[in-house]
Amino acid sequence: MTVLVHFKKLRSEEGFALVLTMSMLIVLSLLGILVLNLTNTDLAITNNYRSAADAFGAAERAVEYATNPDILFETGDTHLALVQEGSDDFVTDADETVAGATVADRFSDLQDTARGTELVKSEDEDVNVVNNLGPSDLPAALRSKFGDEFAGNFYRINVEAQARNNSRARIETSKVRIFKKSDDSVYVTTSGG
Repeated sequence: MTVLVHFKKLRSEEGFALVLTMSMLIVLSLLGILVLNLTNTDLAITNNYRSAADAFGAAERAVEYATNPDILFETGDTHLALVQEGSDDFVTDADETVAGATVADRFSDLQDTARGTELVKSEDEDVNVVNNLGPSDLPAALRSKFGDEFAGNFYRINVEAQARNNSRARIETSKVRIFKKSDDSVYVTTSGG
C-alpha cells in the first residue's frame, strides 16, 4: 500500500522538471537580452564620444594651423574653408591666397581622412576664419605686465570642424602679437580663449 501512495505522489509531480527548466531558460534569455541591450547602448555612447573628440581635435589642429605666422600675420582676414554662395566650391579669389596657399589648399591640409574629420565648409565669412582686428593699446592686465611702451595687434580665430556622425566642435580664441610701439618689432605672441 505504501508503494501505491508513493507512486501517486510521483505522478502528481510529473512535468515539474520541464516547467522549472523552461522558467530558468526564460529568465536567462531575458537576462541575456538585457546585457546585450546595455552593451549596444554603451557602444553607441562610446562612438558618439569618440566622434565628438575627433571633431574637437580637428578644430584644435585648425587653430594650431591658423596660428602659423604665415597665416596669422597676414594683413587681412584669412579664410580656412570659405565656399562660394550656393555651391560647394571654394572661393578662388586671388586675395584669398595666403603664403602661396589657396582656401582649398588650407582646407585639404586640415582634413584627416583616417578619422573622417574636416573643417565645416561654410558660406558664412565668420566661420573658419582668422580675423586681423588690427593694432590697439594693450588691455589693463597685459599693460601691467609689459608696460605702456608696448601695444598689440589682435587676432580672432574662429573654427568649426566636423567628424563622422555629424559631430561638430567649434573653437573661438584670440591671439595678441605684442610689439614695441617705438620700432614695431614683435616682442611676443600670446593667446587667450
